[in-house]
Amino acid sequence: MDHPTAYPVVNLSRDAIVAKNTLLDSAKALAYDLPTDSRHRRPAAFSSEEQTLNDDPEDIFEAQDLPNVEVDGASPHAVDPLLRKLKIDFWTTVAVMDDVAASAIALYLENDHPVLGLFDAELFLRDLTELRQGFCSSFLVTALLAFACQGYTSKDPEAAALSYEFEKEAELLWRAEQKDSILTTAGLMLLFLSHSAHASQREHEFVQEASEMAKRLKLFGVKAVLDEEEINSLSYEARLALSHTTWGVFNLYTLQAQYYICTATEYRPKVHIPQGASHAADEHQGRRSSQGVLDDHTTGEVFYYLCKLSVIASRILLVLRNTEGSKTPPPLAFALSQYDELLELMDSLPAGMTRRAGADSGAVLDFHIAFHSIVMDLFRPFVTSEKADRFRQLARQHGSPEAVFAASLLQLKGLVVEYTSQHPAAAHHLYWSTALLYLFNAIVKDQTDPQWRFFFGLCLHCYSKLFDCFAVIEGTVQSLLAIAVSYGAISRKNAARAMQERFYKGGAGKRARSRRGEPKEQRRSTFMIDLDLAVRDRDAADVNALVAKFEDMDMFDEFTMMGESDSSEGGVRLACTHLRREGSSSQGS
Repeated sequence: MDHPTAYPVVNLSRDAIVAKNTLLDSAKALAYDLPTDSRHRRPAAFSSEEQTLNDDPEDIFEAQDLPNVEVDGASPHAVDPLLRKLKIDFWTTVAVMDDVAASAIALYLENDHPVLGLFDAELFLRDLTELRQGFCSSFLVTALLAFACQGYTSKDPEAAALSYEFEKEAELLWRAEQKDSILTTAGLMLLFLSHSAHASQREHEFVQEASEMAKRLKLFGVKAVLDEEEINSLSYEARLALSHTTWGVFNLYTLQAQYYICTATEYRPKVHIPQGASHAADEHQGRRSSQGVLDDHTTGEVFYYLCKLSVIASRILLVLRNTEGSKTPPPLAFALSQYDELLELMDSLPAGMTRRAGADSGAVLDFHIAFHSIVMDLFRPFVTSEKADRFRQLARQHGSPEAVFAASLLQLKGLVVEYTSQHPAAAHHLYWSTALLYLFNAIVKDQTDPQWRFFFGLCLHCYSKLFDCFAVIEGTVQSLLAIAVSYGAISRKNAARAMQERFYKGGAGKRARSRRGEPKEQRRSTFMIDLDLAVRDRDAADVNALVAKFEDMDMFDEFTMMGESDSSEGGVRLACTHLRREGSSSQGS
């Protein structure tokens, strides 16, 4: 691919992965199973027995269980000076300490806000801490904390239960007020995120409410969106807030269309995209934060280019995810023209948005993940079609759909390695898990790839970290393991043990669910997990269908019994170990 910004050189050799000083230890151990042209000695942590991973499956477990600051979320995060003045009891009746609420909000602003951008952060922080309601409201604060506390669980396990309390209060405030405003629209999307991460079926209710409100406010989704005259009649600060919320909601709505949760819109926002952090004049803003994410110019650039990416993605998804459910790929000419636009966008990125080894912010990697996931979706119908050979011939001069798909898959592999190498947010930032979903889907279906076992194990490990924070991960992993079994990547027995060892070991699953305060009845959202199958059979590709398949294979009872017991005998220690024993010829029986 002759586009180095979109497709930089990726070194996924064993040498390169092992050489990363900050890569989580378990990934280093897994990396020794990768093919190499040279001999290596293990680092001291793994060399005492001088055994290969093939010989001793316990090695990989010891590696997995080592504490790791880079991914386990133990590193400190910046708290904006304004948040130190927070008086949270002005905004909520939930019993929470000021410092806990401030830390949860700070973590959200540091990791989630740069890509979500659902409100102008500086205006929000000012009014939040000065107890003003121009750009802050109780509904917005409680909805924000309902989602933010889930990620903050990686640092304070007691925050998990707080998330449900904030969610409940946010719903009460919404039902009591239901006032059309940009603050309420942003709050509805945050409430959607909270329900989605909690694996609640009610997520659709809130994304739909937010979409309908956006239409009534003429933000997007209607032909007669806000015009220049209406926008210019607003104050400077109101325009800043309007711009952020309009584009933040549009971006997140478009992302959900990618998961088939909603339908993309043909009417994009017309308000100007916010460029960089809000630098309001002193007479408008009063004060500015002096440190943290709000002063990071790159985060403003990331949001700006995510908005541009979402405009193209919305157009693509309007065709790919049409409501009639057509199983016929769109015209190849359409796909290639949209791909050209995507590449033009990537070629226009500023230097701070390009990938540089060891220098990327998490938000920059999030952007590149979003780019490659939409590229893979754009060409997925052609790769999975019975007419794939014909499409390959037609696109010869442009690069075949398979070649483009494979190139973006390679980039996703590199992005997952870089994320786990550099960013503690890998343990509590849900947005980046798109890379895990798309990568896992691809590698279990192509067991000729010599790297597939490594990435299988790495994806499961990353999911196990996110599981402590987000209930939705449980059904996601069950579904992915069901796919792996159906493709012969792992046996039913070993898939169950993989779930046990990584997610339920020593009663960990029970404790996580208890911390989160989840009700006993099944709560499950609806979204696509088998991305290839979704092209032709959405019902079968849905998380509910795949979890049911997982349970029908009699895995559910087995791993639940093991998971709730603290006396479970060792067993096989990681799915990757089983994969080596079974090989690519393993049968799902």
